Parts: sequence; C-alpha cells; structure tokens
Amino acid sequence: MLPTSVCTASNEAELVRLDRSWVEDFARILASTLVHEAQHVNSVYKRLLNTLEDPSFSYPRHPLWAEEGRAVMAAETASRLAWADLGGPASHEQATAAHLAGLSDRQVGISGIFEALSRVKYVLREDANSLTHFPDPYGSGWHLHRFLGDWYGGAGRGRLGDAAFIRRLTATETPPGVAGIEEVTGRPFAELMLEYATAISLAGTGAPRLPGVARFSTYDFTGLGVPRQGICCWDEPGRYPWPVTTSGERPDARLWVPLGSSRTIEREIRAGSIQVYDLRASAVGEGAILEIGAPDHVGIVVARVPDLARPDG
Repeated sequence: MLPTSVCTASNEAELVRLDRSWVEDFARILASTLVHEAQHVNSVYKRLLNTLEDPSFSYPRHPLWAEEGRAVMAAETASRLAWADLGGPASHEQATAAHLAGLSDRQVGISGIFEALSRVKYVLREDANSLTHFPDPYGSGWHLHRFLGDWYGGAGRGRLGDAAFIRRLTATETPPGVAGIEEVTGRPFAELMLEYATAISLAGTGAPRLPGVARFSTYDFTGLGVPRQGICCWDEPGRYPWPVTTSGERPDARLWVPLGSSRTIEREIRAGSIQVYDLRASAVGEGAILEIGAPDHVGIVVARVPDLARPDG
C-alpha cells in the first residue's frame, strides 16, 4: 500500500486474494467475506499512513479483538443492508428471532448476520472468556462494537446511523484499541464495560427503556441462539445471555436458580470478561442475601427486572 518512495518493493495496491476453490465451494458467503477482508485492508492502510513520514516507525496495531470485531461488524452491517433490500427489517430496526425465523443462511449476501450472531455465545458462555482472550475474539469484538455502535453511535436512528462513530474509531489519528474507544466515547473503559454489562442484562427482558440506561437497539438477542443446521458455532446449550446459572439441555435449559436456595458458585473471571447470573423469585416478596467475593477492580451490575408475565409483577 505504500508508495515506492517509501518502500521500493511496493506494488502500490490494495489486494484481497481468495482461493478459487474456496469461492466455488462457499459462494453464498463470498460477499460477506469480501466486506470482512476489505475492512482489514482499510484498517491496515490507515495504520500504515503513520509510516509515510518515518519509514522506521513501527505503526501501532489494533488488538485482535478490535480488528476482527470491526471486520465482523462491517460484514454484518453490509448483510443488514442486503437483508433490508430483500424485504427484511430496515438496517436500523431491531431484529428479533421472529425476523430470523424466515431467513435462510443460504441466501447470498446476508451471511454476515449469521456469522456475527452465531459467535455471540462465546462472549458469555465460555468459562473465563474475555475480550482479550480466546476462544473467539471475532464474537467478543463484534458484540462489544455492536453495543458501542448502538448506544454511542446511534445505530437505531436511521440507515447507517453509527457510520460516523465507526469512522472515528478507525481513523488514522485515533489511537488503536482501548485508548481509541475511550477517546471517541469520552468514557473510561471500566465504565463502558459496566454499561455493556447492563445492556446485556436487559436485552430481551421487556424491561422499560429508561433515559441513560444502556441498551442494544439493532438486535433483540433473546432467542437468536437457537441452533440452525450448518451454521458455525450455533450448537451451544442454553440461550442468550448464557448465564452461568444455566442448567439442563436445550430447548429445556433453565437459565436461573431460585432465590432462597443456599448454594455457592465459583467461577474464574479474567480482565475484560462478563458473566451473567440469573436469580429469580418464586413468590412475591421473596428475597436473598448475596455474598460476593471478588477483587476490588471487578464491577457488579444488579438489574432488577419485573416478571411481566405475572399480574403482580
């Protein structure tokens, strides 16, 4: 990508190479893959611009979860636009399980949606998972960036509503990784993680939207983890947000434990990790005493959600 004045071996081109046999075998996901890889080209180019003045300068790269998360987001956004053209919900509207029920992953141009959603379980289901650790930086990076685009970028306001926000995140002058996210949002990353955890906790609960309370706008994730044949990564028991209190197998897995029962739950947690615990009352007025042992830097979000299916709430 660099001019020959800086790099004599440069072909001064931006290239994405795809193996012919791969294209022939996986044509239905070709469009999303091209967008995904093109985002990498865009990102690398913007980082390389820092080297034009000083070829010896080692340009700072985005961490893997941010780089891959934004590439998945590019493909998912392109697929939402294509889906809208095919008669699906507008790209800024909230997509639900009902919308996806009639959607085939074999339709050309929309595979980016399925790739993103099928990876969400890795964000919460895997033990000790986090943004900065495997098993899946693609899913964790996308899920966080989808939240940022929704809550800070205004994705729900209209078509490509979060485009300006994402451009700022990927701009040459914006620092890579966490520093860039803090600069663009104007918020410390620890506070962003608490808001992110709040949005995850409230997704699909039916809880009323309150001013200043973080929420997702472009997806209602509840029910989106239902297994679908032939789709990568969509074969995990339970459902969003995969609380660690889940027991049993799909589709009968129970996500919660009842209040009033005495038990100890021990889990490993890493930096940049979120774990959800679902505790439910079986009667009006039932309570519990929770004893939480964790390092001081671990944040805790308590989301009290009324049971809208019961007349007494």
